[in-house]
Amino acid sequence: MSAVRTLAGIAFVGLLGTALAGCTPSTGRPTSPACTPYSHGVVLVVGVHANEPAPDLTAGIVCRLTETIAVGMPVAAIAVDGTPRVLLPAETYPIAGDNAAARANGITHAVASIVAAVQSARPEHDGSDLLAGLILGSRVASSAPSAIANMVVVDSGVTDTGLALTVPGGTLVEVGEVTQHEFAVHALDPDQFHGLHVAFWGLSETRAPQGDLSLRQRDAISDLWPGIVRAAQGTAESIGFPRSGADVHTSHPVATAEVIKPEPFQPHAGDVLRFDGSTDLAFVADQSRLVDENAGRALLAPVTAWLATDPSRTADIVGRTSSADPSRNAALSLARAQVCAQILFGAGAGVGQVHAEGKGYTADPPDTLPDGSLDPTAAALNRVVEITLH
Repeated sequence: MSAVRTLAGIAFVGLLGTALAGCTPSTGRPTSPACTPYSHGVVLVVGVHANEPAPDLTAGIVCRLTETIAVGMPVAAIAVDGTPRVLLPAETYPIAGDNAAARANGITHAVASIVAAVQSARPEHDGSDLLAGLILGSRVASSAPSAIANMVVVDSGVTDTGLALTVPGGTLVEVGEVTQHEFAVHALDPDQFHGLHVAFWGLSETRAPQGDLSLRQRDAISDLWPGIVRAAQGTAESIGFPRSGADVHTSHPVATAEVIKPEPFQPHAGDVLRFDGSTDLAFVADQSRLVDENAGRALLAPVTAWLATDPSRTADIVGRTSSADPSRNAALSLARAQVCAQILFGAGAGVGQVHAEGKGYTADPPDTLPDGSLDPTAAALNRVVEITLH
């Protein structure tokens, strides 16, 4: 670019004081070893949509931006709403000055212009499509004169457009099935993020009207997005960060995801208890191993106590799976039902009181799309264990 981006109001530079606290006033260079440049530049991908905090950058990101600009590496920015757009093209920010103080001032102004552009961005379309934002960011990175190697994402990841996580089962999807589906429909290239390192900041940090997600949902979202990047040949990390500030004020809505918070239950004869991946009876993907065996035992303790009060009481356990792997669905569903049965036996249930059965895929709901590919969100609803009490 021919000139450093500046702000209409110089007073804004003062807002960077906290973010640049780790940088020396004479050079603008960081005193902390952790505040290093984004090697080969960075693309910022920032959610500007409803249901999450207003767009902003953390102090750590700003300090690294400062170093990146100081060494002449490019910076770009993507605004994420229902139709993500390029907010700032990939450019370097030439810094003029005959002395360190002048250069530091120029760097500060350049960083301030980037932060201002991010903070003032607002949605132009309904919805939130982070996957499209990531893909757009990867294209901006690869098309830069010198390929950019980093992407920094500040977004909740609770999307309702493209990869919709706000539909039933959306927050329980498995990474492998999502990526295979996106590859199959050509929404995502298998090497989409090759050569990129993507750092996700503040995944699952939401604002009203989106309710606070359960711990299981938050963990799933924090695993999902880095997993998508890795599946498409990138490297990724998820950085937990409690985002502060007000929400985005806009007339462009984003759908909300159901907050799954299982309630304590008291067993009764005739009950059909359904446990899916949102509960503490969640299984590791494609395995018959519980994510947290102790938590699973605690969840089934009321069933054990109910059986213990009357030897004539029984529990029929049925495992169900998605249609993902027909060759092993029956065996996997039975193995999961048997894990639950062993928990009840281990806690004192009589052998004759518990029966385990695997039914594999029962199409409740159907999880195969018209083109024959797997619907990851419907598949998530099919991975359940049901216990019927008699």
